[in-house]
Amino acid sequence: MDLVSIGKRIKAERQKNGLTQEALAERLDVSAHYVYELERGMKAMSVPILLRMSEVLHTSTDYLLLGEASGPQAVDRLATLTRNISPRMRDLLADIFTLMLPMLKND
Repeated sequence: MDLVSIGKRIKAERQKNGLTQEALAERLDVSAHYVYELERGMKAMSVPILLRMSEVLHTSTDYLLLGEASGPQAVDRLATLTRNISPRMRDLLADIFTLMLPMLKND
């Protein structure tokens, strides 16, 4: 995964939604500095943050992560896979996802 490209998409979607970094941070319950680091590709986000960001920015996780827009009929696989699991399991998956992101190659 290309964290810089992900960050550029986050920034573009944030601006498209008329949000400042501070406003987005508040909605995600994170610091503005964390949003700054995400937008510059300095950090990878957890699954819960990704899911919340997708909701706040009104876009799919597929688009944020891969740059592939999903149409109204497309299924957001990550949201679908995690929708009905317990908060504890969601946190465990978030930890796994956070550890694995840097190891994935940009295809």
